[in-house]
Amino acid sequence: MSKNLPFTNIALAFSGGGYRAATFSLGALSLLEKVGLLPSVSAISSVSGGSITAVKYAQSLIDDESFDKFYNEYYQYLNEDTLGDNALGHLKNKKLWKQKENFHKKRNVINSYAIEYNRFTKHRTFGNFDDYAKKETSTLKRIIINSADFTASNTFRMQNLLTPSYDFGHGKLCEEYKEFWRKIKLGDALGASACFPGAFEPIRYPNDFVADQAHLKAIGLMDGGIIDNQGTSSYMTVKKKNNKHNLFFVSDVASPYVYEPYEFTKSNFITRLSSVLANPWGMLLIVTMTIGFFIKQWWTLYSIGLLISALMLGIQVGLIWASRELKKEASFRTGLKLPSSKIGYYLLDRLNSFLHMNSIIFLKSARRGHANFLYERYPDKSITSTIYELRCKEGKPEFSRVWKYVKPYIGDIPNEIKNISEKVAKFPTTLWFSDAHKQEGALDDLIACGEFTACYNLIEHIVAQNKDEIGTNSEIGQLFENLIGLWKEFAVNPKYLIHFRLGLQP
Repeated sequence: MSKNLPFTNIALAFSGGGYRAATFSLGALSLLEKVGLLPSVSAISSVSGGSITAVKYAQSLIDDESFDKFYNEYYQYLNEDTLGDNALGHLKNKKLWKQKENFHKKRNVINSYAIEYNRFTKHRTFGNFDDYAKKETSTLKRIIINSADFTASNTFRMQNLLTPSYDFGHGKLCEEYKEFWRKIKLGDALGASACFPGAFEPIRYPNDFVADQAHLKAIGLMDGGIIDNQGTSSYMTVKKKNNKHNLFFVSDVASPYVYEPYEFTKSNFITRLSSVLANPWGMLLIVTMTIGFFIKQWWTLYSIGLLISALMLGIQVGLIWASRELKKEASFRTGLKLPSSKIGYYLLDRLNSFLHMNSIIFLKSARRGHANFLYERYPDKSITSTIYELRCKEGKPEFSRVWKYVKPYIGDIPNEIKNISEKVAKFPTTLWFSDAHKQEGALDDLIACGEFTACYNLIEHIVAQNKDEIGTNSEIGQLFENLIGLWKEFAVNPKYLIHFRLGLQP
């Protein structure tokens, strides 16, 4: 494409969301390659599950592999669904942790996954990618794998430093933490980017990434989606006048809706059990019974009673300690004394509110903030392809503002496309496919949704921004005709492109 037209310098952003994000972003790449736009993609910024696709694609470019080889190898890996089994197998393998490439890593779950990710990406590094990006024949010039720095509370961007304007980590990071960036493996960066709190412990930078850096104080890195789940903030660090991209394409699997509003704790097994265990009178009763079991030499009952007594005593000690610490810390005159019947509610309400705050409130508010910033700065250059939009609401794609102008070109959204979009939008944020999901063909549905949703959004963007080019022999006009032709294929068979790539009959 000529340099004075749109779509010549595209920046992609892949959101987080486990395998839902990985597969949906693969679909977006597949569509871009099919319509000839992939060579125009010069940068990819990714988060969490989206980083799986980003690093695999980067590795394929380093190794000069065709897109077909990348797609088929990646599809096969996802279809085999062995990531979790392999990673947990690594955790048990003592010899593996003594190997030269792993001996500096702490033996834990996140590093077990990082080892598997390194195998998945053939141990390629940011230095390998930077060498590729410097070639005149290279297309992708920048790869940014985003994680969250738990020390500085900043986005931690692992990227190749092709130009001086790029920065590894963030501005607050000391230079001695950046000087070995070329040695950082893509798989380890993925481990940090997809290190979801609760499921994993923080990964240590640089200690878990490179050897001989134990003298540097470890920085805890976790899932990049904690701060920016779309990956777009990495493009907003450049002043608008210095931006060279003429299209930002965001592949996003996060939903703006809150499907499960917060609910207060109701009476359940845990609340009832905790009320019993926290009851001091109940503890005295159990202790008395345990002494009786000892006198009677009923050793089994005595052992059980001793364990329960110890547990109840530990709870009482913990409550007394917490009350005294709170009184001392806050200079309260009165300590915290809760009725034993309310202990379970007290703990569960706090746990549930904490999880709701982190998994829903923070993520969705951050998502809205970054999306708004992107569209405020580049309203005519931004596309967000969302996993749920083609399930449609009120007879049109969700949040579409130009549907009445698009509909004459493509007609109503086919029911099969709506159904697939509805189904995959509910796919959980996991790094595996359940047996039920495999039987339902979730992998193909997710990739197909990424493909036909990207196709629709490119059509919509051209209608909104380049309508005068439609029907002409210009490059935009020809691209539009190509997209319309693909949409017609998707309308007949939403999995058309998957079948085409895998050599299957539709």
